[in-house]
Amino acid sequence: FNPLLALRVSSLPLPEAARRALIDRLFAAVWGGGGGADDTARVAVAASAAGLDGAQLVLDAGKPEVKERLRVQTSDALAAGAFGVPTMLADDELFWGVDSLPHLERFLDGNDPVDSATAERWANLPATANRRAVG
Repeated sequence: FNPLLALRVSSLPLPEAARRALIDRLFAAVWGGGGGADDTARVAVAASAAGLDGAQLVLDAGKPEVKERLRVQTSDALAAGAFGVPTMLADDELFWGVDSLPHLERFLDGNDPVDSATAERWANLPATANRRAVG
């Protein structure tokens, strides 16, 4: 799916509680069986369900400065290692995919089952298989 409009809308300047409510609704629409968020009507419905003026947010998302803000945010995210939606970065730890949200919650709560020493050891394990190019 094309997340561009949903990303633009969620990058608009909003109070933190409103942004969280909006993102929760967009996540539910896309990954929770809510019918998606791949057109203006669906994004507006998700925003309105979050208690916001969905139609206005969709209009605001088309402004050049909003598009530029998202370009900068996307460049910053790519530089940090993001490669898809959803990707979350918390304390230099990258969490990708909706299935990683429970891991992110444990990490943020201080209950990460993998300590930094173990992660470092895993990162430095030698490769156990190599693929050869067929040609």
